[in-house]
Amino acid sequence: MWINDGPALYLDAKQQEVVKDGDPRASFLLVAAGGQLSDEEAEKWGLLIPDKARYEKAKAAPANKAKDAPPNKTT
Repeated sequence: MWINDGPALYLDAKQQEVVKDGDPRASFLLVAAGGQLSDEEAEKWGLLIPDKARYEKAKAAPANKAKDAPPNKTT
């Protein structure tokens, strides 16, 4: 059994994506905080990702497209 040790998880309106509690797309409760899902159901929704991998996935952000600052001018 998979135990949800975080906030409640919901499915979006099309029941295709898992979203956290508070997300405006949340439509259907999948599992409450502290609730359980079978391993098969958790795997179906991609919840069996190890915590480190989940953290790395969340940490990855698009590259900053800002231009480098011009060098300081000296007089």
